[in-house]
Amino acid sequence: MRGHDAGWGRRVSFLMLAVAALLATTAVYAAVEPCVGTDGSDGGGGSAPTVAVAAVVAVAMGLQAALARHVAVKDVTTVVVTSTITGLAADSWLGARTGQPWVRRLLAILLIAAGAAVGALLLRVDLAAGLALSAALTVVVAGLAAYWSRPTG
Repeated sequence: MRGHDAGWGRRVSFLMLAVAALLATTAVYAAVEPCVGTDGSDGGGGSAPTVAVAAVVAVAMGLQAALARHVAVKDVTTVVVTSTITGLAADSWLGARTGQPWVRRLLAILLIAAGAAVGALLLRVDLAAGLALSAALTVVVAGLAAYWSRPTG
């Protein structure tokens, strides 16, 4: 994305859809090829299906993190929750700064926590279900952002 203006554009939408495609493909693979045993273990040492899923998801999440950085979403500067929490604390009355967008930052933290909880619950049900929901949400975000960022007129 170097050399392109910050913010959402067609290239970002395309790459977000690529992330969704990686996640959806991995969800299908995980549904067909069990990655973990019935006891929740991967057989110790990482089975080939588990390693394959982890590798593809790592690539997808790395691409998503790079896109989030390029888009420069206000108050969610990186995909690291610690950064958002630090910003909330530094700009609070404890940090002697007032008039900061603490509500948005607090809501971002709460939404991240809610997403983590839903993801953890889905992983208890089935790995493929968690990956499929991630793919679907990525498509929705890419679609909405592309719609809202399109030129008017």
